[in-house]
Amino acid sequence: MSTFNAAQHPRGNTSTGHAGQFATKAQSTADVSLGGAPDDVASELESRFLQDPPTLSTSSYHGLYMNRENWGPSLAFLPADVPAEQASTDDFIISTGEAKGAFVNARGEDVRLSDASDEHYRFVGPISDDAVVQQRAAIWAAGAEHLEAVTAFEQDGRAIFAELEDNRGVSDYDKVRFNGVSVIGTARVDGQLRRAYGTAVGGSNADGSRAFRLAVDTQGKVRTLYGDDSQKQQRYQQVLDDHPEEVARMAGHVTRVLEASRRHQEAQEALRQQTGEYYG
Repeated sequence: MSTFNAAQHPRGNTSTGHAGQFATKAQSTADVSLGGAPDDVASELESRFLQDPPTLSTSSYHGLYMNRENWGPSLAFLPADVPAEQASTDDFIISTGEAKGAFVNARGEDVRLSDASDEHYRFVGPISDDAVVQQRAAIWAAGAEHLEAVTAFEQDGRAIFAELEDNRGVSDYDKVRFNGVSVIGTARVDGQLRRAYGTAVGGSNADGSRAFRLAVDTQGKVRTLYGDDSQKQQRYQQVLDDHPEEVARMAGHVTRVLEASRRHQEAQEALRQQTGEYYG
């Protein structure tokens, strides 16, 4: 096991866009210091997360995603199936900053996440007050909220179109790709007009029809972005017209997507200005 001091590590690799590589020194597992946190990691987890359990995002991340970057030291995660209210210190994994996918448990023992299993993890928070660790934690928190809002939008959209004839016998994957409404929204956030991307699903010509795209805006209004008013497009439009409450709920999710996206980008830029690091 190694000692990690956030005050001493390089601040990032701007040529690769990855989190920086962190200075390490061989140590026994009994002496664990992650990003300036106290040596007793279990006590730190207890005081920060177990005495007053935080409300966690429903967003979770596959082990493959967790392994793809060096996330830096002192970030705590829980398995997605462990509620914060029922967690113990033994449930947590903590990023070390040594390498991509480097995590330890509360005892300082290495934990290797599987790329092949279906294990997912939720971000909990930092166990260090180091400024860089805190900034990375802010990026994770905003990213998790963004993913949560996007997922909620998509779930509502799938529910609205569940009985649409076009979706009969279509896999969930293809429903998202070829039989839906685009999740593009526009809204004013802090006085600026912003758009939410990244969740686009739309009418496709995969079945021989002409492509079209409808958008639900933050006021719950359905807008035609393009299309030639085909019969298929009219069917989708009618389904939306028949579900005003669900569409209104989707509009609320779009606002959350936009606001979380803004916070995520601002946190990333703040870290880049501070350290030169492109993160998250």
